Amino acid sequence: MHSYPSAMLRVVIAFGAAVLAPILSLPVSASVTEIVVESTTPRESAKAGAPAYEILRGHFSGELNSADEHNAIITDLRYAPRNERGNVEYSATFELAKPVDLKDASGLLFYDVPNRGHGAVQPDEDGH
Repeated sequence: MHSYPSAMLRVVIAFGAAVLAPILSLPVSASVTEIVVESTTPRESAKAGAPAYEILRGHFSGELNSADEHNAIITDLRYAPRNERGNVEYSATFELAKPVDLKDASGLLFYDVPNRGHGAVQPDEDGH
């Protein structure tokens, strides 16, 4: 795990909020309790003159109240184990590309939702 200056922390928090935006756009109520950056890999841009960037990889965790009517859309949530606060915990991994120098950031975040933890959907042998 890494300790980052406040600018980096703001990027990670903004990322966490952006990750939850698709989830929270549904009538669901949840909270992020932890964001952990597990590795940082520097990359050079393939385009001449473009800023250098780095790949942050890690996971985030949160919890939600299974009794909240907004969470009723989540299949079989009522069967999930509860923590000491009576909430259901969840976690997911992330991979984030960001400029090394945050002054070069465009403010754009592209978020791709993986298919059940297997990354982007890959076509089968028949191309489907």
